[in-house]
Amino acid sequence: MRSARPLDSDQERQRADYTPSTGDSLIAPSQDSDQPMNATRLMLLFTLFLAGCAPALPSAPQDVPPEYVAYLSARWTATAGAEATESARATATESVARASATAAYLSTRDALTVRVTELALSAIETSQSVAATDAASIKTQAADMANLRETQAAAITLGKATDEANLRETQAAAIAERVARDQNDALAWGAFWDSLREVAYFATLALAIVVCLVSAGWGFIALRIHQINSMVSVVLRVLAPGQRVEPDFWGGVVIVDPPALAPPDDPDEERKRNAANQHQQDWRAAIKRCVYAGIQMGGEGKPQFGERDLAGDDERNRWIVNSDGTPNSAGYRRINHIVRSMKIWETAGRDTVFGEGMDAESWERVFDTRPLPSELIQGPPPHVRVPLRGSAIAAIRRSSAVPRLPAQAQD
Repeated sequence: MRSARPLDSDQERQRADYTPSTGDSLIAPSQDSDQPMNATRLMLLFTLFLAGCAPALPSAPQDVPPEYVAYLSARWTATAGAEATESARATATESVARASATAAYLSTRDALTVRVTELALSAIETSQSVAATDAASIKTQAADMANLRETQAAAITLGKATDEANLRETQAAAIAERVARDQNDALAWGAFWDSLREVAYFATLALAIVVCLVSAGWGFIALRIHQINSMVSVVLRVLAPGQRVEPDFWGGVVIVDPPALAPPDDPDEERKRNAANQHQQDWRAAIKRCVYAGIQMGGEGKPQFGERDLAGDDERNRWIVNSDGTPNSAGYRRINHIVRSMKIWETAGRDTVFGEGMDAESWERVFDTRPLPSELIQGPPPHVRVPLRGSAIAAIRRSSAVPRLPAQAQD
């Protein structure tokens, strides 16, 4: 139900408080309807003025007939009567209109008063209904809030009870699990100690058996050794010259006859072996002098093993020479061939340097451990002068350790 709008505005308050006067009308005549009425009134007044002033007017000229004057007077009198009648009719009509308008106004005011009263009563009923609805809503909300609080309290109480029950169950399960685990651990440790006792028993038994066997073995060995010593002491008394006794653990003792003496060496064979050894020593000495001469020529730098360095025409380069002191190129080539085959030196670019893993200090140890190729040392070695004041060892001390230059550096 819609609530009535309160009459609190100025316009509606003035409209409700307006009371028309006795001469007012709800339907007011317009200005256009008042204008003919005013003209009529003026005409009537003018006519009455002329009628009253007629005796005072100058008489008409002698040439105006009296009939005409009477005609004019009658005409004016009729016109004034007609205008008075029309004015009376207009006044009566206006009175009737005013009475109708007043009655309509009064009825309209009464109807408006009744409507306003009905609207006020409707507004009061609406406000009371709204107030009742609000009160019921407030009561409903209060009841809902109370139910909600009770529900929440019940849920909290139930949750706490459930949590406590779950906690008790969890604690009971944990305690049961711990008890079961302790029991299992006790059983496991009991089984372990039982197994350990069994192992210790069998280990002790096995150790006793081993000790017994070892003791028996050592006793047997000691007894057998004593028997063998007794046999040896008896056999030594009957040994022939040159024989010897070898103990046998299982067979006692064995008498071994002396080996047959080898015949003496042939003197010719011994001389041949000595000559071959001396031949190799001569070649090794010549090669060593040649290498140390190359080290001597290099000084503190890289060694010089070329043919011009060791068998050149210059007096300072004549290390490999013939018996008459001239350079021996053939002897140099033979030594060069032997040294290269033994990898003592090699060619790097245009230079001849130490081979891989060789230097001025270590090459001689490697050279002494490698055999000379027999097919290259046929015949006597070439004559090589002793470098460095007649001492090859002095060449090592003077040149110290001359490193081998890598092939990349030589290129």
